Amino acid sequence: MKLTPVRVLLACSVSALTIAGVTGLAYAAQPPDVVHATMASGSQTDPHDSYYELQAKPGATITQQIVVANPNDHSVIANVSGVDAWTSDATGAGYGTPGSTPKNTGTWITFVTPQLQLSPSQSRTIPFTVTVPGTALPGQYLAAVSVSIPAASTPPPATSGHKASFDISLQTQRVIAVEIDVPGPRSPHLVVRSVKPVVQANTLRLQFDVANVGNAFAKGHGSLTVPDTNTHRDFNIDTFVSHTSAKLALAWTKDVVPGLHQVTLRLQDQNGRIITWTGSVDVRGAIGAALERTLSAAKGAKLGKSNTSSTRSSGSSLQWLALLLIPICIAAAVHLHRRRGATTAAPSPSGRRHRGFTATPPRDRDPSPAPSESNVETNASR
Repeated sequence: MKLTPVRVLLACSVSALTIAGVTGLAYAAQPPDVVHATMASGSQTDPHDSYYELQAKPGATITQQIVVANPNDHSVIANVSGVDAWTSDATGAGYGTPGSTPKNTGTWITFVTPQLQLSPSQSRTIPFTVTVPGTALPGQYLAAVSVSIPAASTPPPATSGHKASFDISLQTQRVIAVEIDVPGPRSPHLVVRSVKPVVQANTLRLQFDVANVGNAFAKGHGSLTVPDTNTHRDFNIDTFVSHTSAKLALAWTKDVVPGLHQVTLRLQDQNGRIITWTGSVDVRGAIGAALERTLSAAKGAKLGKSNTSSTRSSGSSLQWLALLLIPICIAAAVHLHRRRGATTAAPSPSGRRHRGFTATPPRDRDPSPAPSESNVETNASR
């Protein structure tokens, strides 16, 4: 099964936020250090040499290796660990962030050396083990190896008067997927458990609780139909990890249409299995009124007037802070991109391309023709 590559460049978080009137100062930490990670020569990989793919029986222990490199001109500390995988709400595999505690397949991955110090331009080959529980059933399981540098903790400069300051902490992470295949019959099985109307991105959407209760990764396409609002949406289903669920939100209408609407969701996986779910969505009375208010607020409608100038000033400060975050994060990402481009490692002797810059989740080996529309982002009806 091919898995779509996903690039994980950095994690951006606001570590401190203080507001004291009109925005006056924005402070961002220096661009974070980067770390490279590649699969060691001789690793068990998928046919495209993009991620670890292991065949293991219940109770088996397999040892693999990962190469961690420091492209910086100074020493760094790198953390290595196993992290869980799941299905993102847009479908496609997602992985745990640095420091997250795995609770599922990520617990199968163990490092004897979870933290290492690397000199400038130094690389080290680190072994890790994957231990399959003796109670594991046949099927496909997914986790990942995470390599990251601890986030810097430089405090923001002091401010005075009516100024607002905030500190942005940036942290890089490299993720390489680890697929474990336990022998035996396996098949994906998508089910729809519920649906509800939600407001997202100035649009009314239908949010479906979809789960893969099968024991294999699912991939395919689907369609949404709501006859009385003339809605028909086609969408792709990217990798849907087995034994996980996702909140799939599909664009419905631009405005709230009161009524009891009949909804049909049709899903088809790569094996041709078709699941058709039909139900009703109630957008009447209090439910419809609440959606109207939320949608109006999302569109920027004024729901009330401020009674004091301080309230207006505080709201203005928050807006400026949000606007300032965007260019800072973009500048940091561009800086990292240029630094990585200037320090790209030479090809390995085995001829395998380096993958220290990319996370490589699974992808379908025999992908079906993709529908013309994107995953979940489509124009709303009406």
